Amino acid sequence: MSVRAGVPGTHTNTRNKIAIFLVVHGKGYRQYCAEARGFAYGELDQGAFGDYAMWDETFVYRIPDGIESREAAPLMCAGASVYEALDAAGTKPSDRVGIVGMGGLGHMALIFADSMGYAVTVFSNSERKMADATLMGADEFWMLKPPGEYVNLNGATAQSSTPSPINVLLITSNEVPDLGPLLPFLARRATIVLMTIQLKPLLVPYMAFILPGHRIIVSTEASRKNHLAMLEFADRKGAAPLIEEFPMTEAGLKLAFAKLERGEMRYRGVLVAQEPEHGRKRQRVSSESEDGD
Repeated sequence: MSVRAGVPGTHTNTRNKIAIFLVVHGKGYRQYCAEARGFAYGELDQGAFGDYAMWDETFVYRIPDGIESREAAPLMCAGASVYEALDAAGTKPSDRVGIVGMGGLGHMALIFADSMGYAVTVFSNSERKMADATLMGADEFWMLKPPGEYVNLNGATAQSSTPSPINVLLITSNEVPDLGPLLPFLARRATIVLMTIQLKPLLVPYMAFILPGHRIIVSTEASRKNHLAMLEFADRKGAAPLIEEFPMTEAGLKLAFAKLERGEMRYRGVLVAQEPEHGRKRQRVSSESEDGD
């Protein structure tokens, strides 16, 4: 959510655009705090749909002037999440980053990874994403084909070709895919970062995973430090999400969710609040709708 408001005497002021994130209460290493609360987990505030809100300033972020409100909303969700994941994995300048799923989260991972100078491989189940992936900076694209094998544009597989070894693999798809077909693409001692929220158990091909020395870590939300670093980086690099705008009306909401359910969102849906009758313009806020690939 982004608004043109702030509090004098804090790190925001009345001339700043500010934003809040999913987690709005917590202590210490707050994204992993046992007492953390957010919009979907015990937080009763109206979030981006409220006219006004009061939050602890440690959970409020100033948006740089170079970032538009409509871009800031997806950056505060997908942008912060993938920035944190790349940092948590200890990604090095020489590394190749793999991204599984090029939807609302994955496309932001691709934009950031390319802006950071990493070589990028994209895995998707949609051939129509290949052109977008190439334009955003991917230099390898692999498509999932039945019965569960990844092939490139020429029909080659990991076994019949020599794909570039991946050091950090971000799982950004709607659910964690079968890891078996992905392991041949990994460099020795690669890091797999789980970013997917699901209730299904995680299945790992044991020997194929442990013999090369791989590791799995989890990263779903960002620290304040990385939130601020992400905003500065996005502003400096001009790294912005691809969005579709919808009016914040009943008709606009129905249209946005219909596109989301059909898997047609490119790539983040942003609800734009309409001008109230009394003439005061509200700011754009994100619906947090995304194409999950």
